[in-house]
Amino acid sequence: MDMSPYRDLFVTEARSHLSAFSELIVHLEESPGDGTAIHELFRHAHSLKGMAATMGYEKLVAIAHTIEGQLGRIRNGEFPLVPALADLLLEETGALTRQISLIETGSSTAEDITPPD
Repeated sequence: MDMSPYRDLFVTEARSHLSAFSELIVHLEESPGDGTAIHELFRHAHSLKGMAATMGYEKLVAIAHTIEGQLGRIRNGEFPLVPALADLLLEETGALTRQISLIETGSSTAEDITPPD
């Protein structure tokens, strides 16, 4: 199935998720114990991952999956959101943003990004 007619909608929705994502990370740097914000951040990552999977954007899926996993562990209390992790989440958000820009321009080449474990 040709998904290209849905690309613009995907880009718009993805940018909305990433905007909220960045704002929530900054908020969590100031209030790292805000469980509601952590849950909302997780939902944005999960939604973006699902959208990307539907469209076949595997690099986005891989990065969003990594972010989702990190947030799940924070949400479950396995470790706290420390400044270094917030910085990593912002870097990963930047990687997602770059991928979405490539998609928006119709580029078939994706940036070579290997998500951290």
